Amino acid sequence: MKLYHYTTYKNVLKIMYQGIKTTDVDRADGTLDDVAWLSTNSKSHLQKWSASTDCLLTEQEHHDYLKAFGSMPPKGAMWPNKREIRFTLIIPDNDPKLIRWTDYAGQYVDPRYAKELARSGGPKQYLEWYLYQGHVSPDFIKDVTWYDTAISKFRDENPQFNKNAHAA
Repeated sequence: MKLYHYTTYKNVLKIMYQGIKTTDVDRADGTLDDVAWLSTNSKSHLQKWSASTDCLLTEQEHHDYLKAFGSMPPKGAMWPNKREIRFTLIIPDNDPKLIRWTDYAGQYVDPRYAKELARSGGPKQYLEWYLYQGHVSPDFIKDVTWYDTAISKFRDENPQFNKNAHAA
C-alpha cells in the first residue's frame, strides 16, 4: 500500500537513517499508544491538521504548555511546518501493525477526541489516515519530496550538504 508521512525538514536525516519513530495517541482508557501517522493523500496542501508555515504558539497554547510542563515555553516558540517534507512509503497491505484510523479510533479512542482530531484535518481527511503501530522501518521509504523553502532552510542549518560547499 502506498502511504505518505509528512514532517518538518528537521526530521529528514533522522527518518532516512532510522525510519519514522512513533508519537503518542491518547486512548480512551487513559493510556498512550505508540504510533506513526500516515495518509493515503499525496497532496501536502490538503493536510489541514498542520499549518503550512511555521507559526507562533497562541496564548492558549502557551497556557497548555505551562500546564503540561510546569514552565512557560521559550519566548518566540513556534509550531514547525510539518508539511515541508513528504515521505512516500510502501507498506504491505497485510502488515499487522498497519491499521486504518477509523478502525483504531472506533475501538480505542474517546469519541470526543476522535471527532476533534477529525475536524482538525479538514473535510473527510480522517478517512485517509492510517496508523502504524510501532517504528516504521526506513526500508519502507521509497521517495522524499521537499516543499516550500525546506531545502534552503535545511542547507542553512547543514552547510555540509550545501551544493556550493568546498572541502577544506
